[in-house]
Amino acid sequence: MITLVIKWVTFILSFIMLSKSTGVGIALTVAWDVYEYGWGSKREVGLQSPEFAAAVTADVVVSAGFPAAGAALGTLCGPGAPFCVPAGTALGSFAAVAFSRNVFGLREMSIEALSGFYEAIWQQATQPKDIEPVIIEWDPSWGAPP
Repeated sequence: MITLVIKWVTFILSFIMLSKSTGVGIALTVAWDVYEYGWGSKREVGLQSPEFAAAVTADVVVSAGFPAAGAALGTLCGPGAPFCVPAGTALGSFAAVAFSRNVFGLREMSIEALSGFYEAIWQQATQPKDIEPVIIEWDPSWGAPP
């Protein structure tokens, strides 16, 4: 019972530390993406592009998700959770940094996949639709019309 309490206290404290550091990390990541697509090397792509939306999405998901996944895996250590949760969080943060540095090209592949998804959604949303009016006639079996 004591081990379970220690495990949950450690998890909650790690989550609090993770949320504070992750918030700063997400803010810096989004700020960098705004700079990169607004004034930096990808300014010709622009801030209104699906690629920018994909870059922000990928970076935010990785910045929050990898450390959280590491912390969650750290809770599986059993009695070693007070050590494993912070270690898992640190490992997840390291993986997020490696991702953002485009190790193995994973960041660019993620951005390309998400960008294609966003472009498909945008095309569907902006395509003019031929909408014909629908005429509904009241059926007497429904009772008296309102």
